[in-house]
Amino acid sequence: MRKASSRHLLSDTGHLPYHGKMGARLSVASLFSAPVAAGLIAMFLGGCSMQLSSLLPGGVSDTGPTVIRSTPASDGTTGSIPLHMASARDIPMGMSAIDWPHAQAALREALARTDEGPSVPWDNPASGARGTVTPIASAFTKDGLPCRNFIASHVKDGVESWSEGLACRVNANTWEVKSVKPLKKS
Repeated sequence: MRKASSRHLLSDTGHLPYHGKMGARLSVASLFSAPVAAGLIAMFLGGCSMQLSSLLPGGVSDTGPTVIRSTPASDGTTGSIPLHMASARDIPMGMSAIDWPHAQAALREALARTDEGPSVPWDNPASGARGTVTPIASAFTKDGLPCRNFIASHVKDGVESWSEGLACRVNANTWEVKSVKPLKKS
């Protein structure tokens, strides 16, 4: 029996949404203060399963809810491209744990493209943050895995920051973010 990975998957499958009256989605973020929401995010990143879209008004994708869970990559997920995060320290500088899932949804879409393509925008209405993710090169092989470089922007309260990163496909449906760091200005 294979030991379950402690890495976190970002997947578009499965959900347990709460629908109140008239089908409205209850937002945990609208019920609690930022410190409580941040504590809940930390708990989820620690391995608990929960629908992130219940924390983020409007969810993070049009194709279904986004779930962070600590299950092995071979969990039978199909039809999506989950993202492994190397660790919580890989959240780009200046970006909050609340904004990163929105950027990850755009990253997932950008990595799914076979060409360099245009930037994929993201925004978080709850925090006012926004940005883009852009694949900057075609896939290449690193350590036997197909990988792609990307750049990401983050704008909040009029402050703009840029990050560069590397993600590698570890199986047919899973990309692992290997690194995210501030973009070096030339």
